Amino acid sequence: MKLSVVLFLSLFILSYSNAQNSWHSQNSGTNKFLTGVFFLDDNLGWAAGWTGTILHTTDGGQIWVDQNAPPTNAYSSIQFADNQTGWAVGFAGRIVRTTDGGSTWNIQSSGTQYSINDLHFVNSDKGWTVGGKARDFTDPIREILNTNNGGLTWSRQMFDSGKEPLSSIFFLDENIGFAVGSFSTILRTDDGGNNWVEQMYGTDYQFRDVFFVNSDTGWVVGQDNSLQHYAVIFNTTDGGTSWNSQNLGNDESLSSIYFVDDSTGWAVGGTSTTSLILHTSDGGMNWTPQASGTSNFLTSIHFVNENNGWAVGYDGTIIRYGAVITTVENIGRDNLLPQTVQLENNYPNPFNPITQIAFSLPQNSTVSLKIFSVTGQLVNTLISSSLSAGQYTVTWDGTNPYGQAVSSGVYIYQLKAGNEIRTKRMHLLK
Repeated sequence: MKLSVVLFLSLFILSYSNAQNSWHSQNSGTNKFLTGVFFLDDNLGWAAGWTGTILHTTDGGQIWVDQNAPPTNAYSSIQFADNQTGWAVGFAGRIVRTTDGGSTWNIQSSGTQYSINDLHFVNSDKGWTVGGKARDFTDPIREILNTNNGGLTWSRQMFDSGKEPLSSIFFLDENIGFAVGSFSTILRTDDGGNNWVEQMYGTDYQFRDVFFVNSDTGWVVGQDNSLQHYAVIFNTTDGGTSWNSQNLGNDESLSSIYFVDDSTGWAVGGTSTTSLILHTSDGGMNWTPQASGTSNFLTSIHFVNENNGWAVGYDGTIIRYGAVITTVENIGRDNLLPQTVQLENNYPNPFNPITQIAFSLPQNSTVSLKIFSVTGQLVNTLISSSLSAGQYTVTWDGTNPYGQAVSSGVYIYQLKAGNEIRTKRMHLLK
């Protein structure tokens, strides 16, 4: 009978993907202003920021380590092509590259003295950067650089005096790309950056980030400079031929946007004293604020799937989107760990409305912890992540993925760690 229940529930795992997640703070180990974040999977990620800061994590951000990158005033953006090869860019034309996961970073010759605000690589060889010089006592400069050999050499694809610098660049493949900046600038290329066409220019919007899910559908975010700290999101469904404003009414600006598919996305920003996170599940038709767990301005966001994402910002802020996991004990000595996956009885049981579920892992594992009704319908996903060997407790507050309280009754909770599956029952009593 137990085997039939496990097999029955496994079928439902393939059919449901909703998750109850939230944003929670991580300890970055620094108070530097962080301006870029990038993850390859649930565990492997990097963050970059001021005074040459580059941080690295191998456990999803539970521990961040400074990689001692070459010092500079600021790194503005970071990206990896694989777990070994990555780049960071920043102030005064600085580009650094690693081929060993960040253990060592080598300065590349960019050929420019102007700040680089963003980069995008489509593979380990081909990439672009954008930046330039803001208006001061001389004319501003807009600049785009390109490499076809991993940054061994960089060449200018654009150098416009009199145009404000660009803030962000995004390529779908080796040919189709977009770049955005001040004065409502949106540029598109269909030939790898040899030619750029202005899709929008000349009004008071300051665009800070651009993201596309396919050649037709994309978004840009920023602020309306005619209204102090007024967040704006523009969307296109025809490759940028037309852009439609989604006027949000928030008294903050937006700095970064990321979509995991054409429906589900997040945008972040804030003011000098507040943070802002907006979420959409309908492609941007509606945006809902989410609690961030921080009061610091957020500058960059990156997701690896709908259940795992990170954002960074002022004062060393790093927050993660996912299940809130309370670690009771994470033992580093193998002889104190269980030999098999263990799932404990929840406590209290019966409960109303909060209970804790404890489990133990004998080794690093890809873990899911899900709540099902007795009929096999998925009620909630508490964990969908990779965890280190150790002992964990997770709290469930008796809600579904939308934060709505579920009804009284018997529920089944199922732990899957690698190929191991454990199930138990609990009783919600109101």
